[in-house]
Amino acid sequence: MSVLVRWVIPAVLLVAVAGVFVQLWLERRRPSSYTRSPGGDLAWWGRLPTETQEEMDDLVLGPGARLRQTPEEAEQERVDEAFLDLMDQARADARADAQEAADALAYRAQVNARFHP
Repeated sequence: MSVLVRWVIPAVLLVAVAGVFVQLWLERRRPSSYTRSPGGDLAWWGRLPTETQEEMDDLVLGPGARLRQTPEEAEQERVDEAFLDLMDQARADARADAQEAADALAYRAQVNARFHP
């Protein structure tokens, strides 16, 4: 047992630490989260004429989507939606907290009734 504790376990830990450093070094040299392309992934989009880009936008977003809202209106809509999502989440959290408090109070009442008749 002492040989195992004295040599094998520290050796395994040392190899693991060295492996972490080697993996971090390799990840910095060749990141796995993205591919490097000289022109970028959207370089083909930049080479398209503006009219073609607008036609493709209309196909995806619907005709006249660019004309329905000003940038200020679009930003305000995003802020309103985020606020409403936060309010819905806050209401759900408050309901869950109230239910949890009620359950804890009921449990305490049961324990109290059981041990203090």
